[in-house]
Amino acid sequence: TTSVATILPAGVANKVPFNTKQYDVGNNFNTSLNRFVAPVDGYYAFNIQVAIGGAGISNTAYATASLWKNNVVWKNGPTIQGTGSGNTLPRIPLNVSAFLNAGDYIEVVALCSEGSRDVVGTASVTYFTGFRFG
Repeated sequence: TTSVATILPAGVANKVPFNTKQYDVGNNFNTSLNRFVAPVDGYYAFNIQVAIGGAGISNTAYATASLWKNNVVWKNGPTIQGTGSGNTLPRIPLNVSAFLNAGDYIEVVALCSEGSRDVVGTASVTYFTGFRFG
């Protein structure tokens, strides 16, 4: 799925809205609620990348992204320090595999310590994939 551009308030964790599915074989991603819902018990893999600050973020600011499971912080991505350059786009990657129960849901959440920075919505820099394996 790909995201729409979203403005992040300073220091507040916000769910990243993914509104376009590139494909969804099992129809497990809900674009209205912006979450992946496990249809059955099993092992799942998730890969995300979130780009924050289309014009960069200052060198005193930081950005991060995480996966939330059932509305609770589950796995954290790295914290990226800003460079102060508008030519640098912080991209936060996170790859996770784990067992989920049927009905568990996964959401992507982003945070930037500097206000009025956006989640860049193009599919090449901000994306969310999830699938069952094994």
